[in-house]
Amino acid sequence: PIVPHRRLARVWHQAVTRWRFMAVIVGLILLWQAVQGINWTEVVQLLTAIDPRGLAAIGACNLLMLPLMSMRWWLILIMLGTPVKLLRVSFYRTAAGAVSYLTPGPHFGGEPVSVILLNIHHRIGLPIGAASVGVDRLLELTVSFAVLAMCVGCLSLELPDSAGGMGAVLAISVVLALCLTLLALLFGGKRPFSRVIHQLCAFTITTSGFGKKMKSFARFLKDSEDRALTMFVVHPFQFTCAILVSLAAWVAVFAELWLISYVLGVTLTFMELAGLTAIARLAFFTPLPAGLGVLELGLPWVTTSFGLGAELGFSICLIIRIRDLFISLIGGGFLMKYLT
Repeated sequence: PIVPHRRLARVWHQAVTRWRFMAVIVGLILLWQAVQGINWTEVVQLLTAIDPRGLAAIGACNLLMLPLMSMRWWLILIMLGTPVKLLRVSFYRTAAGAVSYLTPGPHFGGEPVSVILLNIHHRIGLPIGAASVGVDRLLELTVSFAVLAMCVGCLSLELPDSAGGMGAVLAISVVLALCLTLLALLFGGKRPFSRVIHQLCAFTITTSGFGKKMKSFARFLKDSEDRALTMFVVHPFQFTCAILVSLAAWVAVFAELWLISYVLGVTLTFMELAGLTAIARLAFFTPLPAGLGVLELGLPWVTTSFGLGAELGFSICLIIRIRDLFISLIGGGFLMKYLT
């Protein structure tokens, strides 16, 4: 007979497999909806009119963004007393990003890969690695949702007839409040994650294999939270720098999207840029692999709402997809290099 925790593991595996399959199906349906009504002749004209120097500028912008996007994690590792070279951290982030990009969910999935790479190549303990990745993601989410709330708020004011504008602002604000609450709890030494797992342990049989694993996982999380708490208390200046780096990364995101539209022959206003950036980033927080279908629907909707035509939004989407696939292929190469 199958023991309870193995049966639970099998049920969980089946549920995840079916969820991924359904997510891909839903994404393909949304993608099919997105391509309906697109004037492909105009899209081809926009893309073929791109100057090669424009493509080189987009590529150079992404090369500069790679270390900038990795600098927050690099600073966190320094605060934890386990410094790693910025270039190597950038490679690890690219490898983990390749996993996250193709994982159904809000652009997560590569975090365990990041922890494993630190452990294998730098002998950084799993609790420290988990603390570094966890704080990095929590800071990223906090700053991201703060910026997104402002962008979506501006978009709803600029386009008051858009359905669900204020609802989206409210939903983003709720997530932002949750992230800020978790940061406040960690600052206060409350250890929220391990406490939740301890509470869940109360509903399991402690002598069973599953119950023991839950208790072991709770101890692991507590150790990671202790490391994070030390970092907050001992290195307030570096922690502030990590927040500023997160804001600088968002400036780079805005700059890249403006550059893509400029290369396509359109100079975006601030409101147009804010709307496109918000939709592009929110697409990756939907429970679909790489925001499949949502990005293709969202960007043309924004450009159409601003009177720029759906073809511009779809062309921007194609460039973003090509860029992300190219970076994911590079990340896959790093993943094979560092895990084999």
